[in-house]
Parts: sequence; structure tokens; C-alpha cells
Amino acid sequence: MKIGRKGFGVARFCAVLVFAVCGLCRLHARTPVWYDASCFPLYGKAVADTAIRYGRLPASLQGISRPDVWNLGQNSAGLAVRFRSDSGFIMARWTSVSVNSMNHMTETG
Repeated sequence: MKIGRKGFGVARFCAVLVFAVCGLCRLHARTPVWYDASCFPLYGKAVADTAIRYGRLPASLQGISRPDVWNLGQNSAGLAVRFRSDSGFIMARWTSVSVNSMNHMTETG
């Protein structure tokens, strides 16, 4: 049986689709192993003595600094967790402690 040019394109599309579905099934078949980020080194902090792990201001400034400055110092901007992996994929999950809805930024999630 001779396959025309149109039939060959459909057959190729079906083959690619089958390989893509098989690849996705392999990825979803793996159960992720979760690690707590507190097990890894944290970089970007000026001092180690903060009220919370991902805070940037020393705990001694809590009653001294203005509330606005203290609240901004509790943001984790500029901090990084370092780790190594030989995994083919990496997943992350976190809980935000503040409302991140701003009228000048895109909603993500």
C-alpha cells in the first residue's frame, strides 16, 4: 500500500504524539522526594540572628525600627538556597506569608 504525502504527515504526527504521551507518563510516574529548605545553606543574609529564618534584619531591631522598615526587612528578597541535584526535573513548593497582589505586577501561580 502506498502512503501519500498527506498520510505520511498524519503518521508522523501520530508517532510524535505517542512518544510525547509516553514521555509525560514517565515523568508523572515518578514520585517526587521533598526536602525542607531549612536543611540547605541560606545565602544573602547580612546577619545570622534574625527573628525568622528568611528575614533580613537582626532581631534586636524589632522594637527600635519603624514598623514599615521592620515589615520590609521580613521579606526574603535577595536570599537564596543552594543545593545540588542530578535529577532530570526539580519541583518546588512554598507558602507565602503575605498577600502578593499588586496592581503593577502580573498575577502568577
